[in-house]
Amino acid sequence: MNEFGFWEQWGLELDDKQFANAFLVLGVLATSPFVKGQYSPGKDLQEVLSAALKLSQEKNKLLQWRFPKRDQRVRIGDDGVLLSGLNSRQVANAWKDVVDGTAVGPRVQILSYPATEGISPWFRMLFEADPAVRAAHIVFDTAQARPHLKWPLRLGYIPGNAAEESVKSARSVWPSDELTSSVRIDRENANCDVLLFTGSSSQLLKTLLEIPVPQKTNLFIVRGTFEDDLSAMGQRLSAIAAECRASGFVFLNPTVTDEVLGRAVNGFVENLSHNQPVDVAVSGAFTRRDTTDSVIPVIFLSEALATFQLEHVLEKIHSRLMNLPKAARPQIESDSFLRMGIPVDSAKDDLTIPENAARKLGEYRSAVTFKHEGSGAWGMAKMSRAIDHAESQVIDEKLQQRFLQRQILISKEGRFVEECRVFRKGIPTLIRLRIGPPQEKWSLLDVPFPVGKLPKDREEWRLSVVLTEPNHLKEPRRSTIMLPKVGPSTECEFRIQPGEHALFEGRITVLHRGRILQTGVLKGRVVGHERDISSDDTISFTDILSVRSRIGDLEGRRQFDIAFVLNHSTDHRPHLQAIAADHAWIADLSSCKAIVDDINTALTPVAKSVRDYEGGLESDHCRKLLVKLAQLGRYLYGYIVEDQLEARGNRSEIAKKEYVQIVSTRVEALVPLEFIYDFETPDDDAVLCPKWREALEKGACTEACGTKTGKIVCPLGFWGVSKVIERHALTTEFAAEGGELFLQSEPTRGRDVLSLSGTAIVGASEKVEPSVLEPVLSACAEQLGSPPQKAENWNQWAEFVQRFKPHVLLALPHTDGNGVNATLEIGGKPIKSIQIKKDHVKVEGDDTYPLVALLGCDTTGTALEYGSPVADFRRKGAAVVIGTIATVFGEHAAKVAEMLVNGLAQESQGLERLGEVI
Repeated sequence: MNEFGFWEQWGLELDDKQFANAFLVLGVLATSPFVKGQYSPGKDLQEVLSAALKLSQEKNKLLQWRFPKRDQRVRIGDDGVLLSGLNSRQVANAWKDVVDGTAVGPRVQILSYPATEGISPWFRMLFEADPAVRAAHIVFDTAQARPHLKWPLRLGYIPGNAAEESVKSARSVWPSDELTSSVRIDRENANCDVLLFTGSSSQLLKTLLEIPVPQKTNLFIVRGTFEDDLSAMGQRLSAIAAECRASGFVFLNPTVTDEVLGRAVNGFVENLSHNQPVDVAVSGAFTRRDTTDSVIPVIFLSEALATFQLEHVLEKIHSRLMNLPKAARPQIESDSFLRMGIPVDSAKDDLTIPENAARKLGEYRSAVTFKHEGSGAWGMAKMSRAIDHAESQVIDEKLQQRFLQRQILISKEGRFVEECRVFRKGIPTLIRLRIGPPQEKWSLLDVPFPVGKLPKDREEWRLSVVLTEPNHLKEPRRSTIMLPKVGPSTECEFRIQPGEHALFEGRITVLHRGRILQTGVLKGRVVGHERDISSDDTISFTDILSVRSRIGDLEGRRQFDIAFVLNHSTDHRPHLQAIAADHAWIADLSSCKAIVDDINTALTPVAKSVRDYEGGLESDHCRKLLVKLAQLGRYLYGYIVEDQLEARGNRSEIAKKEYVQIVSTRVEALVPLEFIYDFETPDDDAVLCPKWREALEKGACTEACGTKTGKIVCPLGFWGVSKVIERHALTTEFAAEGGELFLQSEPTRGRDVLSLSGTAIVGASEKVEPSVLEPVLSACAEQLGSPPQKAENWNQWAEFVQRFKPHVLLALPHTDGNGVNATLEIGGKPIKSIQIKKDHVKVEGDDTYPLVALLGCDTTGTALEYGSPVADFRRKGAAVVIGTIATVFGEHAAKVAEMLVNGLAQESQGLERLGEVI
């Protein structure tokens, strides 16, 4: 017989209410302090209960409770008493006598329970006591800091999970329709306050681990079984909490309907709006008479979350107001303050001035009322939304300019002292970094850190900082800093010891959610002695990769799993720096140059011998080509993945990530990572996987595909097919001048959604037959809603762009030349790539940023010495440019253009991500 079953037998003569009282007493006795005196059942038992109850009421603490054990002895008076030896009716009556006249039941905090038997039956029993227990929860130990719930409360759901309907149900009624917002948990929105989930705890953990970005939530409400493996339950909940920084769980009966769950969640929000602590708000909502029979909750909370109240949000609102720039004007209405119980003088109090609103809130914060949902809670919600909007609308970002800064210190006579001239060989050196306003003791980059473009709904941001130096560091160093909305960030430190190489050139990269924001370089000589330092020696700190000011709101951007930076070391060798969630590494790419040439050589015959390849992938010529490309891709795999990711101490699983950002700081560093081949190197006579079409449709191979044997070649093995890759190349102008180069334009606010309708501009090389181009023109007319304009030359192309403001530009050019002499030809008339003007892309001052497709000969510049047409079109204002690698036959380019228009037009109805669609 399990423990609870024993106690049910012990109280068999009691009715349900009496047994609930007795069971509650047993847990209090197993925990409470002891009262001295002669033991006599009744009197001293009541004294013990009275003392415990009084302690919890006087200090507003929780009534501590432990699951009683049948063989447990407790001390009542001067005697040790066996719990199971107590008379059940005397125990029940003692509780009734102690709480007689008490209107409000206690808040119970459960400190321990049996880990090998069901929780729901005995946990539910606690709420049957008289007077009704106000709240009960099992203590959940967590390493998380005190939680902060935002207001309005963010209700999260995972796409495809049945709990989405419950969120909709909750938000369809008052007060949740005003006091909450819904959050779809995905790569773009990873944070919420309460996340609803349908499924077991095991399924929840698996789902969270599969989400491609770190997810954060305070409280999980889970509809489903959690006791499928009791022995591992605690470990599983801890794993979920560690993954999401969670502080609590509410588990519900899996049969609960969306309507009932939505009603319970709405009740929770209503309780919070009355400033109830979270434990009371949760217990009240999920044990109400209209829900308890079907919900049957089990509640786990950390003490910090259990005691959290809505009034705690006031401090954060006040802080946000104080931190707003003076130029900001949050549209805070006087009604928000009046509903909160704060008096407003409309003639004197201009609440749109942050300082005024903050002062008023600070003065009356303790007087805010929460009598009903439309009072303090409603006013706080309206005020928070006004602050959110103001933060996103701040125009004068110079008021907040902050810079990536460094300090260099070396060990001298047992302490670290500042050193700005050189690095000292063999001497412990401290590189200290932060982001902040200019300050005398800190050297800073000239270019401001793009802090104004970080997600607006955060009070602070966690940024990754990576230091790489191929000659002095065996592996990259990684750290994190916290950047608040105003003022300097926290500091991070890298301890190094320079080696023999005469020059130190350390690259410092700052990222947010896997996206590179800024890169600087620390550069200085390395000397052995003080006498070797010259008067003009200095350690420079310069910006080598700055995100343009129009990068847009990163919160609306796709989060990347991994970022690559392709650049050069001081000895002009190409290097790859790769950064993932918690790891980084570098690679010398010198050996890849020959592979790049071989890839272009392998692809070019496809255009020059069209008939040999017209049978598609299943023809023998295409099979051989695919095998050749896969073999070359395995060379790249060896250089990038096997030599780096699978090296000792590294992380091979990073290569499995799906979303990749590539930034090339110099064109010479361009490596076609799209051709990396994941599967086993195919034999020369390998055959095309018979299930290749099914694999592409599903995005994954079946276990029976045979890709590990070398006898099979599959298109899905290439990174360019299996991953979504965003590539940032550099402009030919900068390359020709030999200057440091910059990241190209990206989708920005107002450019994050591509409208494809309207008049398209189409141009083609004279080598493209009119009959071949006709299907492209027809597709544009049918799918984009207007007949396209066919440009006979680049001058007419520019005229059409200015007249029609197109959303789509399709060019099927012939490319020729190399370097700065590279040309693009349409209609028999070439233009140098460097001569592409803004007029060829968009109307100056207009907010139309088109999609450009350059489908021709090596338009991405994989084998070119300088730049590529892709970079030129991007720089002149294109939102996205699609290019091709190696020579593409005109008829094939036209077919691709036709498929592109049809595919994008169809998929765009669902606002799909461009990279995913392609």
